[in-house]
Amino acid sequence: MADAPSLPELLDAVRAYCAVNEPGLIPSHLAIHFYNAPAPMTLPFGPAIAPVADRSPVANEERGSPLSRCITDILATLREAGRPLTTTRLMEELWKKGREWCERSVQNHLKALMEDGTIENPPDARPRGYRLTDAADPEATS
Repeated sequence: MADAPSLPELLDAVRAYCAVNEPGLIPSHLAIHFYNAPAPMTLPFGPAIAPVADRSPVANEERGSPLSRCITDILATLREAGRPLTTTRLMEELWKKGREWCERSVQNHLKALMEDGTIENPPDARPRGYRLTDAADPEATS
């Protein structure tokens, strides 16, 4: 088969499709069913296993693939707050700004953003809460 997409290209296309058609949801696995096989082939993927450079907002804008609106809202809210926010406070701030997301979606995105180093929530930090890392917050370094 000539010019078949590579696995990373296929997964990028599925991520882009999900971001547009299922905003706020994070895909975790891709199951491919074959007529002549007893079980599907399952490929794990999602923001948490994409290369770190591919998950940064800048890299996504350069590639043209859409970021989840929920992730964009979380990052904007953390940046606008200018202080660490617990999940409860983050949900309140999102709601106040008309950025309405279910808590489960927000928690899933927070987990992925922590795994890729965009945000942090150090257990011993005071005040407690999620905060942008220096790499994710250009204002912190200027």
